[in-house]
Amino acid sequence: MLKNKLKQLKLVQADPAVSILLNTHRTHPDNKQDAVTLKNLITEAETRLFEAYDKRTVWPIMERLRKLESEIDHNYNLDSLALFATAEISEAIKLPVGVEDRVIIDTNFATRDLMRALQQTEHYYVLCISHSKARLLQAVNDRIVKEFSEQSKFPFVNGTVYTTDNLQKSMGNVQDNFSKEFFNRVDKEFQNYYKAEPLPVVLAGAERNISYYREIADKNEWIVGDIVGNYDDTSTHEIIKKTSEVVREYNKKRHETALTELEQAQSDQKLLDDLSDIYRAAQEGRADTLYVEKDFFQPAVIDGDALVPHSDPNAPGVVDDIIDEIAETVMTYGGSVVFMPPGALSAYRRIALRVRY
Repeated sequence: MLKNKLKQLKLVQADPAVSILLNTHRTHPDNKQDAVTLKNLITEAETRLFEAYDKRTVWPIMERLRKLESEIDHNYNLDSLALFATAEISEAIKLPVGVEDRVIIDTNFATRDLMRALQQTEHYYVLCISHSKARLLQAVNDRIVKEFSEQSKFPFVNGTVYTTDNLQKSMGNVQDNFSKEFFNRVDKEFQNYYKAEPLPVVLAGAERNISYYREIADKNEWIVGDIVGNYDDTSTHEIIKKTSEVVREYNKKRHETALTELEQAQSDQKLLDDLSDIYRAAQEGRADTLYVEKDFFQPAVIDGDALVPHSDPNAPGVVDDIIDEIAETVMTYGGSVVFMPPGALSAYRRIALRVRY
């Protein structure tokens, strides 16, 4: 779902296009303050719009923003909230990643936090498998978001693919074949969830079952790790406690790989870390992979094909966040964006671009 929303929002061009981003809270009573923060940011957006546009332009956008505000149930917030509005369309999206509270007014939407949410492997599925059933959980870091049940096909109970014949039970290959067939059905059902919201997957189960599942899975590149044991009746808290360690290790390796790629690109003289050079290369379609610290934002003025950093994102002629603009352009030309932990790119001025040529 998030991937489709990102595609749709990236296509929007309007003057003005308003993006509002704010951190939110998952639990009571902290989430009480979220409504106040949102109201203040909407007021800021209104003030800035009236300073730059006439009333006829501003009114329909504000109507859409206020309608979005009235429809949000803060009892079900995640880690952040993003509102997008033009005179013609509006959208509110809850995200599992932290953001910087801000209002962006531009000719397109600020979508970098959606991109970051899509590739944040801290947000993941846990698929618990055994001969008798499969459970599906969704988590962020070391917190359970939900276990799919009731309206869901999960827990997926094995009611047909098994044998009661004691002789067949004693034959390992027969039992193994039954397990593979059951896991094949589980995998086909799980794909429906994955397609709706693509996230990394951690498998939980007996070592033999994990091996079989990897063997039959249509796309086992989704699987980033596993935990061994029987988790048919284990509490979600205990499961997530173990899987979060797997995901942290996966993230660590991913970031190490990114740093190795940067060193190789530098050795090949295909690395840029000057903001103006990066912007120019992105505009020319030469960008292969953009690496940027996830908390790095930079207001700037575009001066020809150069960038002039600016301290005030609200000043006339200033692009609120040029990093978002660059990331959008890189992806438009078929490149990719990798978000790194704060401080990971200090040797590269917090941002770096590997170019194709």
